[in-house]
Amino acid sequence: MIIRSFLLAWICCFLVSCRWEYLQGVPISWKDAVYSSGVFEIVVLPHHGITGKKIDEFYQSLKTTHGLFDTIVIVSPDHFWLSKYKIESLPLWVRQMCYGTSCVLSETLLPYGTNSEIGRIFSASGITREHGIWEHIIRISKYFPSAKVIPVLLRRKLVPWMEEYSIANRIASLEDSRILVVTSVDFSHHVREEFARLHDIKSVEILNQGTLEDFSDIEVDCRNCLAVAKLLSEKKKKTSFILFDRTSVDTISLSWAGINNTSHVFGSFQIPKKTFLATLLQVSDETSKVITDISSQSSTGVFLFMGDSHWTRGFLYYDKKINGYSGKVTSILYQQYIPTNHLSVQYHRIFSWVDDVIINFESALSREKNCPDSGKEIQLSTNQKYLPWFRDLGITMVNIANNHSHDCGKKIFEESYDQFASQEISAFWYNHFVMRSIRGNTYVFLWIDTIEAHFDLENTKKQLITFTASGYIPIVNIHWGVEYKTWHNLRQETIAHELIDAWARLIIWHHPHVVQEKEIYRWIPIYYSLGNFLFDQPFPETLEWLIVGCEVSTNITRCSDVSVYRDKKDFSLSFTPAEAE
Repeated sequence: MIIRSFLLAWICCFLVSCRWEYLQGVPISWKDAVYSSGVFEIVVLPHHGITGKKIDEFYQSLKTTHGLFDTIVIVSPDHFWLSKYKIESLPLWVRQMCYGTSCVLSETLLPYGTNSEIGRIFSASGITREHGIWEHIIRISKYFPSAKVIPVLLRRKLVPWMEEYSIANRIASLEDSRILVVTSVDFSHHVREEFARLHDIKSVEILNQGTLEDFSDIEVDCRNCLAVAKLLSEKKKKTSFILFDRTSVDTISLSWAGINNTSHVFGSFQIPKKTFLATLLQVSDETSKVITDISSQSSTGVFLFMGDSHWTRGFLYYDKKINGYSGKVTSILYQQYIPTNHLSVQYHRIFSWVDDVIINFESALSREKNCPDSGKEIQLSTNQKYLPWFRDLGITMVNIANNHSHDCGKKIFEESYDQFASQEISAFWYNHFVMRSIRGNTYVFLWIDTIEAHFDLENTKKQLITFTASGYIPIVNIHWGVEYKTWHNLRQETIAHELIDAWARLIIWHHPHVVQEKEIYRWIPIYYSLGNFLFDQPFPETLEWLIVGCEVSTNITRCSDVSVYRDKKDFSLSFTPAEAE
């Protein structure tokens, strides 16, 4: 009994440390983690050529662990829509598939093979033009030369998922005794490693515990390929996705690839660990539940924060001067061809594939020419017609607990909540909070204004303690600080530390319009000011701002940040060449 208890404690500690390593960005080695759990294996591998060595190691590990496979199915995107069909397999009469000098025995997956024509993906001799399967043909010919290979090419799309159910059912019904399904997918594209990593955290979370609908909201080159893999994993009761490794062009080359960066995930769907461990230890159901609770540590929310924003004053003048609402200022984020060091389409890719994008909306929101004079020296009012653009950019939350949200009066301020809500943007104000449920965790966002409203520190600390005791994860946004000062003051620091002592998991400050320092206190990040996001101030110190990306769970909060510069003449944006931490 003592030995069994010791063994159970050791395994629990091992599981916690594995999860901790994953959150710290150190993946579990597949050489240690792969174990044979059946004859139907489902793996996720990249097809990017720069990962060839690691792909080779993964196939070698599969051979060592599982021996031979009778059938290998490759589920790949039809990258360039070469097929006339949404789903295409090998032509019926083609019996091999080749890339370069590497060939494998092949057959089609009925009913998706063509029988009367050669498509643009495969030639009559089986040579393929689809790079999503090139790397896999090379490795299969090397390690599993006797296996028959079935390619399934999917045209990329978001919804619906009916075809994916059909494909999964068809693959699951294959009668061979030893089957390997290779889901060939590259993950985050065209953004720096700081953001690609955040995208991949969310994608892996969804592979592990997401619903089919969640796959519409991940940054990969074939969402429906992963949806097929997920459906297959559920059919085969292999519902636990194990991440073995993750790389990117940036991490492999040890340099900044800019828009050429692509990330790569290596993983496998496995039988949940609770079944494996409970069988190994022959423990009771109650003990098995404890193991499950430890091995499935809480999921991670992925958030982006940016600074002070409006769309009025100088923005309106420049936008009108160029070409109205569709001018350079609003279209800059969606240009198709850009220098490596500049933003544009990168914005939308950065913002779109996280759980929430949060800004400080430092302006009233009114209808055109509907903002009465408030008598304030600086009065800011953004026209409601620009809200769809904020929504399309990816903004999901706005803080209107600041000193400009009432610039058009109380009535227009109160109407702004519904205006934001009509665009599916959540707006929050003085000392209010909002709860967000994300893959099993509940996050509480507190919005505090110390400029215009009374701030009760003790009451806020009590709220944080109550939220934490209830199992929630509190994140605090504070509107305070001294404008144009590039360092925080002692009072800010004292408040931040006291809030973290009361279990705040992240603190983000706004208001100074310039970037201030960041600090780690008791392993919790504090950003004292992010500077401006969309703001027209021309002063040199106001032209730099931060995009802060954070992963937050019950175990850890970790953030990275990237500096961005705005040109004061034409409002164009670029990353600073220096790498952020």
